[in-house]
Amino acid sequence: MQISDFSQLDKNFKYSLSIGTFDGLHLGHIKTLNRLKQVSNGTKTLVIAFISPPRSYINHKNQDLLTTKSEKVFLLGNINNDYYMLINFNSTIKSMNQKEFLNYIGVDIENLVVGKNFRFGKGRQDVSNLNLNVEMCDYEVVDNEIVSSSLIRNLISDGHVGRANRMMGRNYYIEAKLKHINGVEKFITEEHKLLPPRGVYSFSVFENDRVGQLRIEDNKIISLDKEYFDFLDNGLIKISLIGEGR
Repeated sequence: MQISDFSQLDKNFKYSLSIGTFDGLHLGHIKTLNRLKQVSNGTKTLVIAFISPPRSYINHKNQDLLTTKSEKVFLLGNINNDYYMLINFNSTIKSMNQKEFLNYIGVDIENLVVGKNFRFGKGRQDVSNLNLNVEMCDYEVVDNEIVSSSLIRNLISDGHVGRANRMMGRNYYIEAKLKHINGVEKFITEEHKLLPPRGVYSFSVFENDRVGQLRIEDNKIISLDKEYFDFLDNGLIKISLIGEGR
């Protein structure tokens, strides 16, 4: 269940927690979140996901995302943890040490499950020093490479959608809204959504077996045949990008 404030958590329970940006929700992330459920042992599971990578805030530099806020909400909602919450990394959180951040959540946390070498808190503190049951999940390896959001981001940027999909364990997910652009109906993604280079790509509507082709243009614009407008939900279409462009 998605929550918007930590006050919505039931303080009568203990919790198993995972923290991260989870950009792309790739196989390494899924491994961590599945392990979170495995170790919960009667506690409630809580996933805290940063909307954008903390380093974007720290370095004052926006970067295109594999999963926008809306997309992350949708994908996390399909993973079946008890609670998940998206938060912005800001000056308040940046100033907190680990103990202060855990107190900020405001519930009794028993287990912490994170990715390998994960650190958090002011000065990027080592989680092994926490007075919790801490488990750091090892990397996932695909095509002899360690799966990471940065690697997938590079693959998408270079148009290698098939390889990126193998790293994610699913097809690249895109949400786009129908817009009238210069009198033509096209789709546009959120401002910081990462798209592959302009060109023609194979795709399916999310959770639909029908495969078609779309054209990615400049300025986050996607062109689709009008036959796919039947799949719109409040002007939004959900796309699974399958293959490389031509």
